[in-house]
Amino acid sequence: MSELGDLLRTEMDRTKSQLVTQYDALGLRASGDYEKALEPYVKEDGLNFKAGIMGAPHSRYMEEGRGPNKDQSRGMIAFIYVKLLEWMKVKGITDINPWMAARKIVREGITVPNQHNKGGVISGVINERWLEDIQGKILDVQNATYLDLVTSELKSVAV
Repeated sequence: MSELGDLLRTEMDRTKSQLVTQYDALGLRASGDYEKALEPYVKEDGLNFKAGIMGAPHSRYMEEGRGPNKDQSRGMIAFIYVKLLEWMKVKGITDINPWMAARKIVREGITVPNQHNKGGVISGVINERWLEDIQGKILDVQNATYLDLVTSELKSVAV
């Protein structure tokens, strides 16, 4: 991998660590599936790069909330009910009626922020400041590479 590819790999790994720290700081850890699914990647094709972090589908809901289910059947409520029982056990929550909560989730969705999720699990890390920081590091690498290239060309001309 190139110097820029190495930089991007380092930055994606660092960002993954920051996302996990934010996840824990917000008290959102339950099953740990969010952390397990975070997968940094860097794809390099000549001078073109793609970098990012893949995540679990429910990451979006932790960040943005979710709307009501299209399928509002008793079966869907039961499915969410079982998930809520698991979540309540892991989190030590006992003051919620899981059937009523499941029914409300299926019918109304979940709003973030709420009493169990103040929001920002992703946007608290990946935001404009994060982007500006990475852009600055990319420019530093590109400028250093360009400067080395120009210096090398000047030395070959001077000889």
